[in-house]
Amino acid sequence: MYSTKIYNLTKPQKLIYDMEKFTGGTIAIVCGGMLISTDKSVDEMKKAVNELYRLNDALRIRVSEENGQPCQYITEHTEQDIEVLSFDSKEELDDYASEYAKEPLDFYGSLCSVKIVILPDKKGVLAKLHHFISDAWTLSLIGTQFNKILNGEEVQVYSYTDYVTADEKYIESKRYAKDKDYFISQFKKCDEVTYISEKQSHTFEAKRATFVIDNENTLKILAYTKQKEVSAFSLFMSAVATYINRVKLNADKFYIGTAVLNRNGAKEQNTMGMFINTAPILIELNNEESFAENLNAVELSALSVLRHQKYNYGDLLEELRSNHNFSEKLYDIMLSYQNAKVLGDEVETIWYHSGMQTESLQIHIDDRDNEGIFRIHYDYLAEKFTEYEIQKMHEHICNLLFSAIKVDGRKLYELDILSQEEKNTLLFDFNDTAVDYPRDKCVHELFEEQVEKNPDKVAVVACDKTLTYKELNEEANKIAHSLIEKGIGRGDIVAFMLPRRSYLIATMIGILKSGAAYMPIDPDYPQDRIDYMLADSNAKLFVTKNNFQELLDNDNVSNPSVDISSNDLCYCIYTSGSTGKPKGTLLKHQCVVNYVNNNNNNNVVHKIIKSDYSRIVSVTTIGFDIFVTESLLPLANGLEILLANEEQSKLQIKLNDLLINCPVDVLQTTPTKMKSLIIDKEKIYYLKTLKVIVLGGETLEETLVEELRTLTDAEIFNIYGPTEATVWITNAQIK
Repeated sequence: MYSTKIYNLTKPQKLIYDMEKFTGGTIAIVCGGMLISTDKSVDEMKKAVNELYRLNDALRIRVSEENGQPCQYITEHTEQDIEVLSFDSKEELDDYASEYAKEPLDFYGSLCSVKIVILPDKKGVLAKLHHFISDAWTLSLIGTQFNKILNGEEVQVYSYTDYVTADEKYIESKRYAKDKDYFISQFKKCDEVTYISEKQSHTFEAKRATFVIDNENTLKILAYTKQKEVSAFSLFMSAVATYINRVKLNADKFYIGTAVLNRNGAKEQNTMGMFINTAPILIELNNEESFAENLNAVELSALSVLRHQKYNYGDLLEELRSNHNFSEKLYDIMLSYQNAKVLGDEVETIWYHSGMQTESLQIHIDDRDNEGIFRIHYDYLAEKFTEYEIQKMHEHICNLLFSAIKVDGRKLYELDILSQEEKNTLLFDFNDTAVDYPRDKCVHELFEEQVEKNPDKVAVVACDKTLTYKELNEEANKIAHSLIEKGIGRGDIVAFMLPRRSYLIATMIGILKSGAAYMPIDPDYPQDRIDYMLADSNAKLFVTKNNFQELLDNDNVSNPSVDISSNDLCYCIYTSGSTGKPKGTLLKHQCVVNYVNNNNNNNVVHKIIKSDYSRIVSVTTIGFDIFVTESLLPLANGLEILLANEEQSKLQIKLNDLLINCPVDVLQTTPTKMKSLIIDKEKIYYLKTLKVIVLGGETLEETLVEELRTLTDAEIFNIYGPTEATVWITNAQIK
């Protein structure tokens, strides 16, 4: 039987309970082993394990539900027949334990299993516990207490129920409110997130990669931290933050999660149970300050979080979602410093990964056994990273770390992220791909060259009318001269929000001809977003269907003579704002000219402009950077744009009808939109006319490619890249 006393869940337990309900399985397993040299018998070791169960009520916790609410109770101790495992080698033990750690525990049954381990030269225990009743510190306590009991020493233990009571008091205290206010104040400093990986994962399957920093380099790290009077944790955190800064386009404000002990005083530090909390550390970097200065800032941030570590991360997310219109996670990368020691002579500990997790990446700095080395464990979602990517990430973080230790007065962007071998590859191998393009020209000048070559060739087919290159040029010139007369010129930004008609394209070109940069605004945007973009960009003029005609009423159809260079701005594109306020990205003419003239044989742009393709259909929203591929790229290369109207760009049946009457060679869209365009299998004839399908902006799933293979003979390309890199930076033909 068990005690009928029912206890509420602590905040750390509630976080695990919610995770268990959301994911299930082995995601909440803590597993580790401890080996010692001892002459104690198996029976003595069994008695020691049973004493662990008797002394520590946390190991006897069971989960229940009362009136639909989760709760817990503690079973009475009964003697157990402890299982004994014998292995011929440590490697054999590791193979067994690695799989054992991935086996789930019954959430409503026993949440703890401790087994005796026998090796030819050592003995020990292998413990597997549900995270609901245990954290990594608890595993260390199991090892320490086991050693003491085995040697007849007194063990200091406390009841986890004392913490249950203390946690309830904390929630009602002024300190809880102060801790909450602290994290809300941090969020107000940074309400946008930066994720280490933007890929989508459909499972929680994770893998582990372990690397060792050898004794010589470990001594360098420890000597540096002693000299600078900072913790090794803060140093590693700064190195990881610098890595994120470098790979995320100089991101200077973001969150990194960390596991905090959440145990105050000797009593809680000697109590088995689930105490640990995760906390978001707001990283605020200054790209113009040295690594040493940024390190000090990171150390202060970490110490500040530790002072408020009891406030639960789950409560914080609930508060942000309820009252701050925030639906994301604050971080997707966690860094923890594992230095809990198992006390005893010549103790060897082993920690096993459960094979599942929710964060994209967890980095564990392992400094448990006083080996004089650091073991770095990277636990990563299998669908988001490859083993090779994790290996390179580790190398780059270490490059930054030791580069900073060597000369910490350098700014973040001056630190060496690449090895000398990688530098040589980039400088000499990758750069042996030079292609020529008109570096001194502007985008509209390339268009004007096409006008001279093929004045009567069709440039744009839209629902309102068809324009030849000459006619489109004349309309663009009228608009440009009107803009110039309004004082628009070099360096200005002109916003436009127009329906999908021929004059949308004329407006884009006309703005460029005036010397200004264009900024597209989708008519479907909410008014508050439109207002924000106009104010944030400091747009000098906003062209809409209400004032467009007055720009076209100009009689001057000649090409304007405007002093503008390829180094001037071409367009301003705002990001989606899915993880915070949208950001304006500015692109220069020379970048766009390079993109629309790419002559690399492996490039999809080269495929489009150098093949016998003549027509591209435009279905992409004008506010998306890949719209450049459907507008500026064809006009700079003498191709024809079929501009789908609002219905045709969204509805499969309308697009199918359009393309049956006006076949095209190239279609570009996102994978999500592509799925919507092939739902009706009776309205997919248009796919037969396509030569190239370009998919980008999102993860491209194999299932979609496989389905398209059955519907079309078109070549399929996958593109990806940030707006800042001019549409995309990588592309691959899906073979």
